[in-house]
Amino acid sequence: MKITPLDIQQMGFKIRWKGYDREEVDTFLSTLTEDYEALIKENLYLKEQMAHVEAELTELKKKEVLLSQTLISAQGLVEMQKANTLKESTMMIREAEVQGEQIIKNVKEEAARLRSDLIHLKRQKLLFIEHLRSMVKSFEVSLSVEEQAEKETEKLS
Repeated sequence: MKITPLDIQQMGFKIRWKGYDREEVDTFLSTLTEDYEALIKENLYLKEQMAHVEAELTELKKKEVLLSQTLISAQGLVEMQKANTLKESTMMIREAEVQGEQIIKNVKEEAARLRSDLIHLKRQKLLFIEHLRSMVKSFEVSLSVEEQAEKETEKLS
């Protein structure tokens, strides 16, 4: 059974012949009632403060969870961005390698074509020189024959 300040204030005691001084008991009970009321008020105030602090703590815990989730989400995004960047850079490197290989292939093909053209031109040059020599010899022979014919014509004249 809980005792309230009102219970203390209304408490009555039997009067006996060599008992306690009534005025002293009443003063004590009055002081006790006031102190008890003050303790109850303080207890209520502290309970309200505790409820307020618990509400703030609950709110802070919610914010902590939200911040933690945000941090985890941000870390996930960073990891995803790293993975995407790595993937993109790998793709760019591969594309550059493929382009480089294609350029090398094209250069080799062009060099082979130029070598072939050079060989063809050298053959044509040799053929042209041979043809030119042949023509020069033919002209020499013709000139020789003509000179011979002129000499014979001069001898006869």
